[in-house]
Amino acid sequence: MEKRNSKIYKTLSVFGTLSLILIVFFVWPAFKGIEKSSQNLISAKINLVTLDAQINEAENFKKNYDSYKPNLDKMDQLFVDPKNPVDFIEFLENTALSCQITSQAFLPSPSIGSKSASQDFIILQIVSKGSFSDVLNFLKKIETGIYLVEVKNLTIKNLETKNTEAAFTIKAFTKK
Repeated sequence: MEKRNSKIYKTLSVFGTLSLILIVFFVWPAFKGIEKSSQNLISAKINLVTLDAQINEAENFKKNYDSYKPNLDKMDQLFVDPKNPVDFIEFLENTALSCQITSQAFLPSPSIGSKSASQDFIILQIVSKGSFSDVLNFLKKIETGIYLVEVKNLTIKNLETKNTEAAFTIKAFTKK
């Protein structure tokens, strides 16, 4: 009887070991492969839904382009034309005149204002003279004006004539 039980245990242990090996080396990797394939399928479906939504948005934009065009044109006017900045310089001159100050614009030295092809702005140094409130009004009008600019490096000093001199750098963003 003991030999019989021993044979049964040996047989069961061989079948158990073979079953375990079969599960570990064949069934488990198959389930992992199925899981990975399922995740890839879900990801592909999500990408497809996202792409479909983007296509719909692009089609809606094309359909409504005429209604968007005035606003797009207004946005385009915020940027300085880097090849012909005459309008921007006229804006600076007219703003200075309306604020009753004198103002001069200079291109900075090449180390500060060197323009690489990837830059999307131009830099100008401005020196303005007038009353303190007029100079501040000028700065405010430049910042809130029709062009997208950033005022940097502001230095203000009082002159003997009860006027103020402001020297600052502006970064005017350009069209691409």
